[in-house]
Amino acid sequence: MKTYTPTKLRKELYTVVNDVVAHNQPVEITLQSKNHVHNNGAVIISKAQYEEYEKDRELAFLKENGVLDVVKDRMDHEGPSDFDPKNAY
Repeated sequence: MKTYTPTKLRKELYTVVNDVVAHNQPVEITLQSKNHVHNNGAVIISKAQYEEYEKDRELAFLKENGVLDVVKDRMDHEGPSDFDPKNAY
């Protein structure tokens, strides 16, 4: 992962953002604290990576709460009368 300081990022923002999107590679922005030690900073990711992350996070939430297992079980055991299009909405 490439790393940039805020100053370097400002100078190359357009190129960096285009590279992140084109190559689907995250970029780290380092920040310095008052004692000049790097802290956590930030990461720029493509929208595609963000959407994938959100999807994975949502699935993990459903799995942790048992909802995913219930849905899969109902799908495995569905019958013709389980869904009535007239009462769907």
